[in-house]
Amino acid sequence: MDPSDEGDKELCQAFECGSGRAVGDVRRWITKWLWAASPADQGETILFIDRANGALAGFGTWMHRQVQIPTAGSAELVIMIEWIGVATAYQGQRTSGWSIPRTILETLEARAREHPDSTADMVLIAEVDVDNRRAQDVWEHFGFRFFEVVDIGPRRYNRLIRSASE
Repeated sequence: MDPSDEGDKELCQAFECGSGRAVGDVRRWITKWLWAASPADQGETILFIDRANGALAGFGTWMHRQVQIPTAGSAELVIMIEWIGVATAYQGQRTSGWSIPRTILETLEARAREHPDSTADMVLIAEVDVDNRRAQDVWEHFGFRFFEVVDIGPRRYNRLIRSASE
């Protein structure tokens, strides 16, 4: 995604990902924050477009972050999966035998691992609202495991981790 591209912005402004507690946060991220944040704070957002009709099927954002890892005893540079969203019309669908969220996650990880600041053994981190059991189940299905609860503003999140080898 290119924040200076009006076509990308138009696609993102129309993004609809359903309902639920976290949906407002996702909607604000994809429709507003990406266009206002400084480039250093945006990470890399990848848009997933349905080739058949040009619709935005989903998106994902990753960035490097320093995170305290309990087993390491100090902060480490990690690949943080900041956001994943699947448009309502595409939820539950598969592409080439893969679920759309898996396709997004695999693409984000591949792009992140290609980055010059990444290392082969760098862990992946995701955060899920403590009340969003469905989302946590999805992350666990992808090999992530719980390692701590973090408070970010007024919200609490389960922080999940996955090693590079999983």
